[in-house]
Amino acid sequence: MFPLKSILFLSLFSVGCFGSIFFHPMIGVITYVLDYNISPANHWWGLPLTEMGIQWSKIASISIALGMVIHHKKLNFGKFLYFQEILLIIFVALIWGSQFWGLPQGELTTSNALKMTKIAFFILMLTHIVTTKKRFELLIWTLIILAFYLGFSAYTAPSWAFKAGRLDIGVGGPDFMEGNFLGAHFAMVLPFIGVMFLKEKWWTKILCLVVMAFCVNAIILTRSRGVLLGCAMGVLTALTLGTLFMKGKRTKIISWVTLGIIGAFLLTDKGFWTRMVTLKKTNFKTQNIDASAMGRIWAWEASLKMFKKYPMGIGEGNFKNYVGYFDDRIPGKDTHSTYLRCLAELGILGIFVLFLMIINGFWMLIKIWNLAKTKELYDYRWYVFATAIGLVVFLTCGAFITETYVEEFYWLLFFPVVLLRSIVNEQKESSEQIL
Repeated sequence: MFPLKSILFLSLFSVGCFGSIFFHPMIGVITYVLDYNISPANHWWGLPLTEMGIQWSKIASISIALGMVIHHKKLNFGKFLYFQEILLIIFVALIWGSQFWGLPQGELTTSNALKMTKIAFFILMLTHIVTTKKRFELLIWTLIILAFYLGFSAYTAPSWAFKAGRLDIGVGGPDFMEGNFLGAHFAMVLPFIGVMFLKEKWWTKILCLVVMAFCVNAIILTRSRGVLLGCAMGVLTALTLGTLFMKGKRTKIISWVTLGIIGAFLLTDKGFWTRMVTLKKTNFKTQNIDASAMGRIWAWEASLKMFKKYPMGIGEGNFKNYVGYFDDRIPGKDTHSTYLRCLAELGILGIFVLFLMIINGFWMLIKIWNLAKTKELYDYRWYVFATAIGLVVFLTCGAFITETYVEEFYWLLFFPVVLLRSIVNEQKESSEQIL
């Protein structure tokens, strides 16, 4: 007997895959995002579906690919590959290559090469399908609606989902089943909810306020210090960019961001602040630091030792397997850092390409901003604003949690490609209409 949620997921997934093949691959993209966010394999209601042995993301990807072939005339992506997309292909090639020049993979090694290949495959389809403003907005609204579902799931999470007083398991897809990653996911979506709130009509504002409240509440429940720092950097970025560049919108942005901060503060509880004050109490010189933070410091030091000894990297997925050889106090521990994990496992070439993708992503956002000069294209400035804040949030969180192989990190890095293709297409259509 299938639970109601299983039936609903199976129905939506089936309709989405068939829709991708017979109508438009954009439907498949939405289906893939749905599966990634809620992933039946990680929930009790998805057990009957898991027993079917179906790899849902793979089926969704195949349906998107078939849709692209069948409906290729509906696609308008212009330039075949942007530099950002070439960098992704190089990055995945380095991940595979690290298996050859890195250390042997051991028992604790979890290979991410196939996963990153699948991610790259989906992203390259995404950037060639989502090439209009309407499709980008559909993608964002999908993330917002799913954030509402996940936020409500966090609000109603059972007691077993909490560990040491914080929400740490049972909500969301495989990349954010753990509390820190779940908090980072909500923090990344918040800027897009905020932009939709600021630019859309009153009924949309109400929906966004409700979703925002659930997202902020979920972040508070995760009690993640890294995510708090990410949110703080996001707020600072929003106020800075809003003040300097959003002419005519400054007062609105500053006012609503301020009200948002007050609202978030009112949602916090004693347990949240008890954990957050440990940031203030941390003193590296006197070692006045909790065990969790101390473990991170040791892991960071170990990753630098790895890089010093193996500048080409120890091989993707190998950190946990070898960290004990560099510091016997933390055998099997993760780096808790996107950048140091990349440096240790993929070496100088890996970190160089990753940073190049990040820098190029921001450079593309500047280019899009400069292209969006007219009133008709102003929405793109809103989306550049949200994407820039989202990147700052995720990149800050990435200093304290390992996002090196987290899929939505790369989605966000390729939003600039989607936006650039969309605005170029819109400008082209306007020019053709004039002629």
